[in-house]
Amino acid sequence: MSYTTILTDIGIAKLTNSQITGLPISLTEIALGDGNGALVTPTQAATALKHEVYRGQINHLYRPEDDPAQIIAELVVLPNVGGWTVREVGIFDSEGDMIAWGSHPDIYKPTLLEGTGMDFTVSIRALVGNGTNITLKIDPGVVIAVRKWVTEQVGAHNDNINAHGNMLEAHNIDLNAHNNVISNHNSDVNAHNLHELPWIDGGVATRTGDRTLTLMGNLVSNFPKGKRLRLNENDAYLCRVYGDSTYNGGKTNVTVWFDDLTRQTVIPATITKLERSRLVPQDTANGALMVGTDSIAVQDMLMASYCCGGYWSD
Repeated sequence: MSYTTILTDIGIAKLTNSQITGLPISLTEIALGDGNGALVTPTQAATALKHEVYRGQINHLYRPEDDPAQIIAELVVLPNVGGWTVREVGIFDSEGDMIAWGSHPDIYKPTLLEGTGMDFTVSIRALVGNGTNITLKIDPGVVIAVRKWVTEQVGAHNDNINAHGNMLEAHNIDLNAHNNVISNHNSDVNAHNLHELPWIDGGVATRTGDRTLTLMGNLVSNFPKGKRLRLNENDAYLCRVYGDSTYNGGKTNVTVWFDDLTRQTVIPATITKLERSRLVPQDTANGALMVGTDSIAVQDMLMASYCCGGYWSD
């Protein structure tokens, strides 16, 4: 048994008129029928299916690459719809006319209430010619995106490094793109005030030298190179982790560097409180010490202490 799709008389007339006038034909729906219980033999004179059981909006309409003279129209039927056998299909335009009628292999479409369900996709291929202007007229709120299509589209989007190229380009050349952030920053009197840095408890520390301290346990990750520290809740003792912290004998060993020589330059005899900045090192670096008249020794120490660069200027 062979199955076929043909253009109806009204379909042929409308396609011919479209080729002459250039006016498009808007296809909107696909109807399914059970053929009144028997296979159908489509005829051009038909204006309707033998026995329609379901009608839905066309989900996808395109011309196949292997034969652009044809169109393929697709309909998706959801799992909760069914209870009938598909033996015939029809394509209808926006004026309600059946443009094409096709026979279909017997396929029973169950419903979820019958104990099984599935997304059922019907594809109809019809020869319409290269010069025909055919469009898909849809209600976006009705079109159904099947899982396979969504997966393919998301995958293609994620693989496309230029997926947001135009948006990024427009954003990058927009001088007002960050107006609100800049405005809030500029109106914040404490935006660059070290006294307002958010501090968190650094743990119990013991002084072991003018510039060294220890903490019990392995806390190396809490004291990365360049991390801003404060001792005894006193901004006179602002310092920075110098080099890499180490863990030996059950203790974390930290060397610090006081990057403001106008304040304290050694750790106090007793550490009553050790605090760490919530900010990452590159956000708390004192870039002013990287330029100007500071000694090479001071600059070298800051370079060793400051983990992420970004302020150095020859």
